This record gives sequence, C-alpha cells and structure tokens, in this order.
Amino acid sequence: MNGIKEGGAIATAATSSYWILIPCYALILFFAIWGHKYKSWTRK
Repeated sequence: MNGIKEGGAIATAATSSYWILIPCYALILFFAIWGHKYKSWTRK
C-alpha cells in the first residue's frame, strides 16, 4: 500500500506545482504589454 500512497503524492505534487507558473506568466505578460514602454523605472 505504500506505493499507492507514494504515487498519489507524486501526482498531487506534479499537479499543484503548476500553480507557480501563473504569477510567472503574469509577470511576462505585464512586460510584454506595458513594461517595455517604460524608459526609466525610477521616479523623479
């Protein structure tokens, strides 16, 4: 029965690890749409 529990844990970890991609893709999307237009990121 240990193999069944381990297989379920691996499947859950593999599925839930995709959630980290959402903020990464959001950041890429931000720079693709708006971020490239900024000439300077410092406020004057």
